[in-house]
Amino acid sequence: MTEAFVVKDHYGELYKKHHPPMLGDEVWWLEKIGKDGAFHKKLAYEGVNTVQDFLKMLVVDPPKLRNILGPGMSEKMWDVTIKHAKTCVMGNKYYIFQGTNYRIFLNPICQLVKAEINGTTYPIQTLSSINRVLVLILNLMSTQSIMQ
Repeated sequence: MTEAFVVKDHYGELYKKHHPPMLGDEVWWLEKIGKDGAFHKKLAYEGVNTVQDFLKMLVVDPPKLRNILGPGMSEKMWDVTIKHAKTCVMGNKYYIFQGTNYRIFLNPICQLVKAEINGTTYPIQTLSSINRVLVLILNLMSTQSIMQ
């Protein structure tokens, strides 16, 4: 007979959520979304497979994302999931949508970063309200093409 001892194992560590999540992580790495659970399956059915897909949809069409998850995800769970997703490191990759006299720059989750109009660069915060509306319309057009 032996003395009492502790057995150390790594059971469950493979599926532990990590902070911050990475853009390329599968969506189930987010808090409140379990691997092969109901929310994971609903998101996968709609083509939301990665944290980046999740964040893109959150930027482009938040009501659609909320609707996909349905009433089974409470507001508190929604808030926890969104908060965790938003801690994701964006990196320095940009999408560039270009027209004849403009270019708009989007971060990896389709948030507008800046615009170049007739060779002049405008950070989004410096655009006048009319120019901001025009750039946001272009942004909407570009994000629709990125999401497809």
